[in-house]
Amino acid sequence: MFGTLMKSGSYRVDYFKDQAAGTPQALGFYACGEIPSRAAYSHSARHNLLAGLIVVQHHFGISNLVAVYLDVHAPLQQAHPAYEQMKSDLRAGLFKRAFVFNDCQEVGGQDLLEDLFGMHAEIDGFELITFVGGICKRL
Repeated sequence: MFGTLMKSGSYRVDYFKDQAAGTPQALGFYACGEIPSRAAYSHSARHNLLAGLIVVQHHFGISNLVAVYLDVHAPLQQAHPAYEQMKSDLRAGLFKRAFVFNDCQEVGGQDLLEDLFGMHAEIDGFELITFVGGICKRL
């Protein structure tokens, strides 16, 4: 995992809990961050991943976590491969609840936020959950 955090443009997707996949409680978790120039690794991606996993454990139960998606962006990078895989898995029915740590909206910008809302409208029964200011918000 640490190797992913050390390279601009890297990503990682990890799958867990096959028995939870497709159930109403199944959850996918997306985290991301940027790696500033001259930094050894992405502090923001590491923070968002670890803080998000704590939220998952506390609010949703770690046993419901089906997949974790992590993107490490270079400044001004447009590609989000882990995010695209999450969307594909959502469409395939692997889970109906997606948790996106709030800082990813800042890294991905307005386009990411609009895309998430579009996914919410496209997929019936899809629940989008964000964590902003210490509060889980559900759409």
